[in-house]
Amino acid sequence: MIDNETLDTMLWKKVPRIKLELNFAQIKAIADLFAHIVDYKSPFTSNHSMGVAEGAEKISRFMGFDEDICQKMYIGGALHDIGKVAIGNEILEKPEKLTDEEFKTMKHHAVYTYYILSGIDDFEEIRDWAALHHKKLNGKGYPFGKTADELNKPERIMACIDIYQALTEDRPYKKGLSHDKACGILDDMAQKGFVDSDISNKIRDCFG
Repeated sequence: MIDNETLDTMLWKKVPRIKLELNFAQIKAIADLFAHIVDYKSPFTSNHSMGVAEGAEKISRFMGFDEDICQKMYIGGALHDIGKVAIGNEILEKPEKLTDEEFKTMKHHAVYTYYILSGIDDFEEIRDWAALHHKKLNGKGYPFGKTADELNKPERIMACIDIYQALTEDRPYKKGLSHDKACGILDDMAQKGFVDSDISNKIRDCFG
């Protein structure tokens, strides 16, 4: 009987490695596919990844970023929750407040996103923008221990868009908030030092 590790080694030796160069449209199509897989894993998050992708691209363009950054922001948004494929639905769909242990497990999805995307060549920027969507400017949040000075603009945008999208989208257990109410919550978070106030203001203008 061949164990899995030995089998993997044998296959890697026998199967040729192929490196493909994909254009943006092809990468976008693949990102969309994985976004739908993540979103359809649970009705609680249906269309969330696609909403973040579209929102991240829209606000980036509104803020004057070049086309390359805007396209990468779309991909990062589409893939930001890909780590949730490793989280059980009993946690993703739990209607009650998560226990400390369950929340600890849930937080792992951001780390999983980081490591999944680390396996793709030239995805370092997209990986970081996607994986750090739960980081706060006051050093709180997850994963990793980045401070405000270490969080770049795209990472700050992704954090704000993830919150805005979660607040405004309908879910089985709640009706989405209006644009003004969602922006009010973002503004409050900005005043508390959690998110970037400039981006919060830009979201109000861009999506209003």
